[in-house]
Amino acid sequence: MEQETKETYRKRRLVFIAIAIGLILLGNMDCGGDSDKRSKEEEYTYLVDNFTATASKDFAAYKYKAKEIRMSGGEAGEKGFIIKEKGAYATFNIGGGYETLTFYLAHNYECSDEVGIVTVRADGKKILDEKVRGYEPPRKYSVDVTGVNEITFKVEDGDIYAVVSDAILWEEGEKPADVRETPQEPSGPTELVKELGPYYMSSHMETITENSDAPIRLNRQVYNYGLRGDMTMALIGAYDGKAYFNLHRQYSKLSFIVGCRDDIEGGGGSGWVTVKADGKTIEEIEIKEGDVAKQVVLDISGCEYLSFHTQQIEGDSYAEITKIMVYPEGDDVAEQLENGIAPPDPRLKELPDACKLISNIPPYQVVGRVNKQIYDGASDHITFSMGGYKFSEGIILYQTASFWDDNLSACATFDLGNEFDYVSFTTGYIGKSWNMNDDVLMVFADDELVFSAPLIATYPNRHYVVPINKCRSLRFANRGCGRLDVAAFGIADIVVYRGEPAENDLFVHPEPDCPHKIDLIDLGRPYIHYVSTMSDDKEELIYDGSSKKNYFDLNGERIYKGFILQTSTHFSLDFGVLGDDNGADAAAAGIVGATALGASFVATGAAIGGATVGTTVAPLGALLLLAAGGEAVENSLAAFNTYGEYNAVTFKVGCLPLSRAKSEEPEHLMIGADHNVMANIALYENMEPQEITVPINGCEQLIFWLANTGGTSAQYVIYDIVVTKDKLPLDIPEAARLELPVADE
Repeated sequence: MEQETKETYRKRRLVFIAIAIGLILLGNMDCGGDSDKRSKEEEYTYLVDNFTATASKDFAAYKYKAKEIRMSGGEAGEKGFIIKEKGAYATFNIGGGYETLTFYLAHNYECSDEVGIVTVRADGKKILDEKVRGYEPPRKYSVDVTGVNEITFKVEDGDIYAVVSDAILWEEGEKPADVRETPQEPSGPTELVKELGPYYMSSHMETITENSDAPIRLNRQVYNYGLRGDMTMALIGAYDGKAYFNLHRQYSKLSFIVGCRDDIEGGGGSGWVTVKADGKTIEEIEIKEGDVAKQVVLDISGCEYLSFHTQQIEGDSYAEITKIMVYPEGDDVAEQLENGIAPPDPRLKELPDACKLISNIPPYQVVGRVNKQIYDGASDHITFSMGGYKFSEGIILYQTASFWDDNLSACATFDLGNEFDYVSFTTGYIGKSWNMNDDVLMVFADDELVFSAPLIATYPNRHYVVPINKCRSLRFANRGCGRLDVAAFGIADIVVYRGEPAENDLFVHPEPDCPHKIDLIDLGRPYIHYVSTMSDDKEELIYDGSSKKNYFDLNGERIYKGFILQTSTHFSLDFGVLGDDNGADAAAAGIVGATALGASFVATGAAIGGATVGTTVAPLGALLLLAAGGEAVENSLAAFNTYGEYNAVTFKVGCLPLSRAKSEEPEHLMIGADHNVMANIALYENMEPQEITVPINGCEQLIFWLANTGGTSAQYVIYDIVVTKDKLPLDIPEAARLELPVADE
């Protein structure tokens, strides 16, 4: 099409004006949308309508349909063109008859993080040199083209599709008008995502709606709308989540709730959430799993485009951003908003004054490495065992270091909504964890340590009541032991109280029938049975008489009901986090050792029937004493729950012949009743089986402890174990007595 001169265009416009006046005079007043558009198109000199590109590369013009060109910022343009990627250009000869050129410049609708450079030259002179960012809304430009014949648009750099829309030429004396429609002003607050979606998101950010598979979960509350940013580890760089919203400068306040997504599968991650207004940072928020979600309020006056960015600090997690509200100037609700923590779940107020914690208020964050860490009481058949009792509601604290994570502390965190004053719970060792270390339990109320207690593998279950001062968050955690293989401890029967704690029957644990006399293994298998040198098949360590196929061979005698004890020594290479025995882990070793040598097994200080009872050998304490990077001597034990019903135990002990190491030194077998040493017995590899009776004085916990006195011992089988309610004296045959002094204290 030939170029139209300025005079030709004026004549054609006068003709159309005359036609329009004639229609009005004839009474044709039906000026619908299409008539208005045609009039508007004739009123303005659109570049692509009136001039054809004389030279171009990777160029596409859009002339006829309004809003055909989609642009970044979620907007669309009229009558323009696209020049595609670096080196693309378009040149127009406008004849020198105009004063001003106005246009909008943007990336096309396929937004990205790319940045390009676009120039405009007038008769070869550069009159515009701008960066075009793939995520910004269109920018309006006005350039002087007085006397200009040839004008060129070019992408100088960057993999972008540059969009030039609404390009209009203005004659001398004409005042450039804003031909784009102004968005309708909001009548009140607007919820982003729900009412106004993002125009651009990176691959590591997603919108959550009521139709999403996984709603937003923060502190056990569920929200149907918002953003989720992936904060996981990247091999190179970081996974940056981004979401952009076009606000058209119509809002003055922003509020939202933000936090790490509830994680009950052991993540423990943290990250940053950054908020930007027109590309400038206005807030940076550090979030981590276990924290209460935050309520954030920001000033966004004059903001054209708003963006949210997420980035990992450590671990794996997801940032959840919800209730994202923007408020126009003068909104009364916006004036009442304050920064702080997010509101609690209102349903917490409906709970009774004494209630089970987990089944009523599940944790919103759990850290640990165990197949099942939280037991919610859903079934009496889904349980874990502590101290010979089964528990269907509670927490298992277990955490080991890994290649990716050197965290040794397990935890579970609850949102109590500032409703409760006390918490009660029971702690104990998980016997089937097969490792014997000690640890420390810590209870935090709003991140303040309000209680700590030792977790010792050989202790019976212990019950505690702790004030928590109407805290918002309650966290149970262990300090962690500096080993790759660690013990597991449980917290069960957790109850929270408004006001002072009161007696209740929320948790009841039936006890077995306790006849006057019974074989101990028939009363219940040991809840701890530790023999580190034996087979991984723990069933080979104890037989309950249920099958004649299973027995211990004691010099030709078949023992169908009994258990084995054997000590060992091994060289420990894994003490500390991944073999690091310095710093905090070395200190942890000292704590474990100090606990082991402390008063966890109390001597009675008496000699009865010629057998010494006292502190002449190492106290019971922890069973695994480690020197950093050195030798570990391991004792062996079996612990039973006797329910406080029995006063004496009689048993036989003998040495399995194939296990003898030809040692002439005796081993020490101690019998403990509620951590009091009731008997200290000498065992020799070549001794005949001995029958021994020990008073246990109605204890709750009965322990058979084979102390490590010289490294790896022979295997001793203990069998024919009978407990009775009768009170019987200590009776140790002379062959099993130790010639040691009586303890004075």
